[in-house]
Amino acid sequence: MSRTCRAPVALFAFNRPETTLQTLQALERCAEFNGRRLYLFCDGPRASQIDDAASVGAVRSLLESWAVGKDAECVFSPVNSGLRQSIVTGVREVLTQHDQVIVMEDDIIAAPGYLQFMQQSLDRLQDVPAVWQVSGYFIPHRRWRLRSGFLRLPCCWGWGTWKDRWNGYSDDAVDLAAKVAKRGIDRFNMDGTYDYFGDLRANAEGRMNTWHVRWYASMYLQNALAFYPGHSLTRNIGFDRTGTHCSSAVMGRVFSSQRLGKCPSPIKGTPRLTESADLRETMKTFYRFQQQVWNGMGWGRRLRVRVGAVLRRAGLLRGKVSD
Repeated sequence: MSRTCRAPVALFAFNRPETTLQTLQALERCAEFNGRRLYLFCDGPRASQIDDAASVGAVRSLLESWAVGKDAECVFSPVNSGLRQSIVTGVREVLTQHDQVIVMEDDIIAAPGYLQFMQQSLDRLQDVPAVWQVSGYFIPHRRWRLRSGFLRLPCCWGWGTWKDRWNGYSDDAVDLAAKVAKRGIDRFNMDGTYDYFGDLRANAEGRMNTWHVRWYASMYLQNALAFYPGHSLTRNIGFDRTGTHCSSAVMGRVFSSQRLGKCPSPIKGTPRLTESADLRETMKTFYRFQQQVWNGMGWGRRLRVRVGAVLRRAGLLRGKVSD
């Protein structure tokens, strides 16, 4: 690895060549892609899944072919580590040689302005220790004029951080859960709209094995912030039967049809290091809708969701910026 003045991209792939190809193609269309250092990680096949060897092999062949002619390094694990360990180890490895990193997974579609937003935000907030993450993703919504701002909750569908901030990550879910419980669960759960603490407790008890909620807890205990665009610059296309952590077909359609925004204007002046009330309330509203989906909806509600998705794809509903 070598140090560069721009944040490298660390891409984490596994066994989905179709979504990986779409992710790579979208990334290549981004402004400020050319000349950027790339680290292409691929986890090893699971011994318990007989189809993994072929699908992982297909992903690795794709990555090797795509890397030709680029400043790219392929990092292939001989064993299956799982997503949590792959992310934690890979990000730490990249940050031994770089001060910043932009992290992608193999089912994330980036808008053309994604890398530009990530780089200008990472540079602008480099010396602001209260900010631990830049998120390229924000939830679907219909608010036309929602502006960029800060939240205490990080997101993992296209994000970036700095070496000194990532050093604050704790992988000890048992210790994190105990400390968050003392600090306050309701605020951690976005005022009761999403059970993040349940996920953290499941990690502490060995029933889940995820990195994102541990990163969130690490940030929460330090009163750290994440910076978000008002309109998402990434889209998750991984909500199908091949995704390891995906379940809801309805929410899958909502996420995979999400329209992407344009790169917002750079931060000007001294940023106000407080949560955006608008962003927080917008996210809470979406989480309430998501809970309704997970808890089951009547036929009328399901029809409205389906019609809304069709209209959004056709560009007939306001509140979205075209790709």
